[in-house]
Amino acid sequence: MNVSDNDDGSDIDFKVISRPYPFQQPLLDKMFKRMDLFARGKDDSYQLEFCAIYDLSEAEVQCAFFTLPTTGSKWGLGDNWVDDAQTEPEPFVWGGQAIDRLEFYPHRRAKFMQLVFKQPDKDAPVTILGWGIAGAQERRV
Repeated sequence: MNVSDNDDGSDIDFKVISRPYPFQQPLLDKMFKRMDLFARGKDDSYQLEFCAIYDLSEAEVQCAFFTLPTTGSKWGLGDNWVDDAQTEPEPFVWGGQAIDRLEFYPHRRAKFMQLVFKQPDKDAPVTILGWGIAGAQERRV
């Protein structure tokens, strides 16, 4: 993994399904409002598809496509640390792809939510660094 850009000539695709999130109250309905994903790709041809699964079903719903932006992808282009290896091009010790934050707004009431991340058609790696979910627990009297 992360060694090449294809699998013996075939696309490298992936599908990741997160664990169910109950916000520590599995029996109560919650309003799932927002998900932030932090990901990195080499250029803006990388597309990710996000979907949601609610209440432990098998149905993937509310799917949306996102393109990883490339704004601010490098910094410190005019400077460099000492290159002991004498490699070309000069390595940037601090350089690299910017971390892109993608926002997904499911806005749905459920007891559980799972996230689905897919990239079915690209010969290129995407690095998913982490994600978080925000929601509100409903109080009924």
